Amino acid sequence: MLSNLIQFPEQFFWQLNPPALQETARQVHAFIHTYAGVQCRMTYGIPFYYARKRFTYLNAEREGRLELAFTHAHLLPNKKGMIDLRGRKQVGGLYLPLDGELPWEEMDEIIQEALTLDASRKK
Repeated sequence: MLSNLIQFPEQFFWQLNPPALQETARQVHAFIHTYAGVQCRMTYGIPFYYARKRFTYLNAEREGRLELAFTHAHLLPNKKGMIDLRGRKQVGGLYLPLDGELPWEEMDEIIQEALTLDASRKK
């Protein structure tokens, strides 16, 4: 199984296709690492990001889309309607464009809300 072989984020990025997906994933990975105390761990062959607990992850879909998913999206305010639950009860995500500008301000707002939620949740 491929997910057992992927141990580092760079391996995850390298296997993404098309190359624009690789670059977008690298940029988002670097952006998430700008938040204090956030660490990346590879789980199920994809990069999960932890503060106290895991709160977000990058997921490449077969359709060639990249999702920045949030583990407790159903509890986030979603003021701008950018988080798509896609029929899921808890996890929701932001689909990132492969061409053009990434929604940095919106991602920042959602990540900060997710970190606040993560800090407030019981162990």
